[in-house]
Amino acid sequence: MPTLEERVQAIEDREAIRELTARYCQLVVSGQSLEVADLFTEDGVMEFGENVTRGREALKATYREAVSDLHPIPTVHNHLIELDSFNLRAEFLFHRVGIAGERAGGEVKNPCFS
Repeated sequence: MPTLEERVQAIEDREAIRELTARYCQLVVSGQSLEVADLFTEDGVMEFGENVTRGREALKATYREAVSDLHPIPTVHNHLIELDSFNLRAEFLFHRVGIAGERAGGEVKNPCFS
């Protein structure tokens, strides 16, 4: 049976993962594509349907294009987090809604956020 310290650490680890996904959504909505890619490890992988993007530089290019073209509003929910002393696996459901923003003075105005 895990010690109290191990159980507290597991709770903190799970909460850190939830906060990471919230930060991800915040950065995507605000159009900070490079910062989104920086949330991944150097060898990070994003799987979205059949599309697979590997490595931080490829992720930067993918997010730069996706964020500037679509102006997505992501939502992340139903976290499934598996922890053991050596491994972490996290899965979550991700929905993306695209908003066609209006351009004013070269700046994209998202009608949902000010």
